[in-house]
Amino acid sequence: MVQKGGFKKKQNGFSKLDQELVIWAAAPFVGAHIVPVRMQVDTDFGRMELHLERYNDGPIKLVSKNAN
Repeated sequence: MVQKGGFKKKQNGFSKLDQELVIWAAAPFVGAHIVPVRMQVDTDFGRMELHLERYNDGPIKLVSKNAN
């Protein structure tokens, strides 16, 4: 990971990257490839979550109800 910004500085440089990244993976439908569907990490700024909104595999296209 290359730290570009948003990290707290310590006396000896940047803060240690000791946050645990949790990734949920699943096949969006039977026979599909397993892909990350949700990621979660606690940061100094709060909890960040990412959710899969769209999935395309040839003729199959899935879109979340919440997708923009």
